Amino acid sequence: MEKVKIYFKETSIGIFLVFALTIFVKCILFHYFCYGYVAVSSLWTSTVDFIAFYVSKLFPALLIASFVFLAKKQWWTIVVSLLIDLWMIANMVYYRSYGLFLNIDAIAMAGNLSGFAKSIFAYLNWKSLVFALITILYSVYVF
Repeated sequence: MEKVKIYFKETSIGIFLVFALTIFVKCILFHYFCYGYVAVSSLWTSTVDFIAFYVSKLFPALLIASFVFLAKKQWWTIVVSLLIDLWMIANMVYYRSYGLFLNIDAIAMAGNLSGFAKSIFAYLNWKSLVFALITILYSVYVF
């Protein structure tokens, strides 16, 4: 069994922090675009709800970003960021059209969507571009 090498450099720490921040911001924006609120005032009314809201967005971001220390090159983080964008945009489109998030049945029926491009693009708006803009800014930072 080979040992896993951990690459711990200043650039890795910077990329880890920025990558985790971008995923965290995307999670917050996704929640806001779908539900229309972000838990800010709950800090004064219910601190537990405030912490639960932000920890549930921060933990996945830190978990995904922690893989930065296992790779020598960090270009893969851009690919992961693009995949997260695609997943969030697909969920937002599906949520706007059906009021639900994607499930396995909807994903399995994706092959039946030929000819429905106009119907799908009708649910895209400027909010979908925010995720791509964040990824572009992150890509500029990495390179």
